[in-house]
Order: sequence, then C-alpha cells, then structure tokens
Amino acid sequence: MPRTPRRLAALLLAGVTLTSLAACATAEPEPTSPPPVESATDEPIFASDEEALAAAVAAYQSYTKVNTQLSADPNIDVGRLREVATESHAAETIESLGSLRESGVRTTGEVTLRGFRLAEVTDDGTTVGIRMYACNELSQYRLIDAAGKDITPIDRADAVTFLVSLEGNTSELLVSATEPWSGSSVC
Repeated sequence: MPRTPRRLAALLLAGVTLTSLAACATAEPEPTSPPPVESATDEPIFASDEEALAAAVAAYQSYTKVNTQLSADPNIDVGRLREVATESHAAETIESLGSLRESGVRTTGEVTLRGFRLAEVTDDGTTVGIRMYACNELSQYRLIDAAGKDITPIDRADAVTFLVSLEGNTSELLVSATEPWSGSSVC
C-alpha cells in the first residue's frame, strides 16, 4: 500500500515512532519480572528498580526529543537516531522518517511524556534490559503538509500509552522498541 501523507500522519501521531504502530493489533499480557539472574559479580547494574526506571525515563526522553526534532525539520540528519536507539530500531525509524519527508509532511509542537511505570528489568550484571510504560501526550503535536495545512487526524487520541523497551548499561541505555499498549493505560 502506498504511503500517503494522511496515512503517515496517522502513524506518526499515534506515538512519534511510525513503525511501532503495527503492534497495535493485539495486546500482549503485561510483562512480569523474571527471576533474578546471577552474574559473575552478582551485583546488579542498577541498585534499585527506581534507579533503573529513572535511567530509562531519561533515555526515552532523549529519544523522543530527537525523534520529534527529526520529524519537524527535514534538514536534520536522521543519523542522530543512532545516538538514542539501537541500530535495528534506528533503521526502522529512519526508513519511516524518510517516507514522511518524501511526502512533504512535517510536525510541529512537542510530545509530552508522563505516567512512567516500570514493567520489567532484566540484568545479567553486564547488560540490562528495561521495559516501561509511558504516556505520550500528543495534544500539542500536529502534522503539517507541504502546503502548510494542518492534516492532524481529527479523531486521533490526545494521549497514548506505550510499552518502551531499552537495552544497555548504566552509561548508555538505548531505545530498542516502542509499541502502543492497549492494556491498562498510564495516561
């Protein structure tokens, strides 16, 4: 199916990351924390769940800021996504941003993040995986076509809960996936 500006607009507004919306069709059960994994050092990367959540929130805020800037300004190098996302997630998002830019659509406004809730932390003592819920507030985030007309879908939700996956360590957490969450909202 060709990607029309209206179709791209709907995808982008549903959660900043265009490619993540394919996961909307079915809800997964809420993740549960696995049993602790013992490592050679037996020391967790983060001292607490609160510390892990704080690091994940900071990383997702950086990712959202970069993604929002890239969708607003076609002159910014999309390679900046590689600073805040894993290579595979960055590649998917860069492809979608390319389609958006080719169609002449850009965004204005900001995505406000709130309602963070930790879903899962996996930690082997060397690397960590974190999944959290985040509310993406989209009421100020608009889609503008090449003629300058607001093409934001009139029926789009103003707030969407996402399940955000991150991976890395204490010095660098990268977003590896964002999926719309149809379970209990944190918005």
